[in-house]
This record gives sequence, C-alpha cells and structure tokens, in this order.
Amino acid sequence: MASLGVWSLWHVLILFAVLPPITTGPRMHSNSDDAPKFIGMTYKHVVMKGSPVTLMCNVTAYPSPEMLPWSKDGGSLPQTDLVVYDHDSSVTWLHYRAVTEADYGLYNCTATNSQGSSSAIIRLAADSAPDPARDLEVIRKNSDGYVTLQWTAGFN
Repeated sequence: MASLGVWSLWHVLILFAVLPPITTGPRMHSNSDDAPKFIGMTYKHVVMKGSPVTLMCNVTAYPSPEMLPWSKDGGSLPQTDLVVYDHDSSVTWLHYRAVTEADYGLYNCTATNSQGSSSAIIRLAADSAPDPARDLEVIRKNSDGYVTLQWTAGFN
C-alpha cells in the first residue's frame, strides 16, 4: 500500500512538470489582428410607445475598435434628454427612457480599427397586432364537425 502511494505521488509530480502553466487575467490575443465583428446582438426590438428600450452593439476586434456615433435612418440622432448614449472599448448602448412614434426606425452602429470597419443595423419597431391571415380555406371537414384550415400567415 505504501509503494502505491509513492507511485501515485510520483505521477502527480510528473503531471505538474509536463502541464503548461494556466494563464489568468485579460483575454490573450493572437499575433493576428482582427477587423471588428459584431457578436451577441439583437437585430430587432419590438417595443410599445412609452416603454424604455436599450439598443446595444457588442463588437470584438484587435486592436480595440473605435465606436462611431449612432445614426438613425441614415441621419444623425436627435439630441434629447430622453436618449442616453454610453460606450466602452467594445460595447455601445443607446437607451430610450420612453419610446415615441418618431423613435421607430433603423439604427446603425459602426466600429472601426486599423484592420477595417463594420456596421450593424438594428430595427426598432412598434409593438402591434400581426397582419391578418390571407387565403383562408377549409381543406378537410369530418362528420364530427371538426375542420382543418389552411392559410397564409400575415406579417408578424
């Protein structure tokens, strides 16, 4: 039994000598540089008027990207105290405290670094009932009064 304990300890010592060191701390980058790429994004937000919403662009790149100002429908955003902009080196947020009809549209966020540039489009849409179904038809009817229907769904 004693020799087995020594044998196990010997193998454990060999494992420690062979395994590479564990690195902790900030993410290590390879020697290659990367143009900005958007990750973990929601590209459509459906919100009721008066509700708050936060649009977020999350990017990965090396070297760290510069996050350019948000734009809406191809133009600049209105300056109002109902909108809050914030960012760090890889994430930018656009927060509306209370969405209005004028806030619905297409939002663009852009990140750039020495390796390139990338943009993401986020749609902010009104919460509404879906369009009605089209081409409704009965395709089967049985003797118990049950029917099978077929239709083309409206836009949701």
